[in-house]
Amino acid sequence: MEIDTLGPGEAPAGKRLSDAAGWNLHLDDWRRMIAYPDSQVFAGRVDGAVVATTSLAWYGDVCWVGLVLVHPDHQRKGYGSRIMDRAMDHATARSDRIGLDATDQGRPIYRELGFVDVGPVDRWTGTVDGGSPTEEVSRLGPDRLDAVAAFDREASGVDRRDLIEAHLAADESRGFVVEDDGVCGYAMTFPGREPWQLGPVVATGGETLRSLLAVAGETLGSTPVVVDAVREDRRSAVLEDAGLEASRSLARMTYERPRSLLTGESLHAGFGLQWG
Repeated sequence: MEIDTLGPGEAPAGKRLSDAAGWNLHLDDWRRMIAYPDSQVFAGRVDGAVVATTSLAWYGDVCWVGLVLVHPDHQRKGYGSRIMDRAMDHATARSDRIGLDATDQGRPIYRELGFVDVGPVDRWTGTVDGGSPTEEVSRLGPDRLDAVAAFDREASGVDRRDLIEAHLAADESRGFVVEDDGVCGYAMTFPGREPWQLGPVVATGGETLRSLLAVAGETLGSTPVVVDAVREDRRSAVLEDAGLEASRSLARMTYERPRSLLTGESLHAGFGLQWG
């Protein structure tokens, strides 16, 4: 297997891998990762065909590992370990603040590379029935991008402005914001391969979280969603009250020692497993 990087027109090659694995990734998810200003998508090729990938997305000195895929026809050949080794060589040359969300299949590989468990991440699925919002929720447009990005930076500890802007610019994405003397919460939804992704969801209080879920539910109607959320009892209760069900669990892992990366009281859901 030869390893290089996925190029600007090769999003369909990546999507074929995620489709084969049953992942909920839209073609635009691959396009965004390839086009993101500070990312690399490593591609493992056999006879010119892409059979494995791993991505690195950088937020300052924080690196998030994602899109770790090997086509089913090429598994158990060491390709996953090889492409992760290449990605980690790049990542550790720049920082040791590296995180990922691991499936059960991937955890043994990541442990061998020096990752340790931080805590569980639950994937919630279903249709959102959040009731009626108790706070005023507005549509998030480009005019609120700077304010939302500043709010998100304070909550997450990293600058994700480019990522928010990229998702906000997508044709079918929908964003919502709650403001009270400044931004106190926002959420976004965008298409996946089948269900939509609901996330990020960032809110300073439980009522703001409930209001964002309520408006997202009203907007999406019967469209099913997935929500990736670091496990926390109060957060889980709100998501369950909104009609969602925890359908699977993953492990949040960080490099060499437990670290608080893209984890916080106000960070209720991420952009998806590939972004954190």
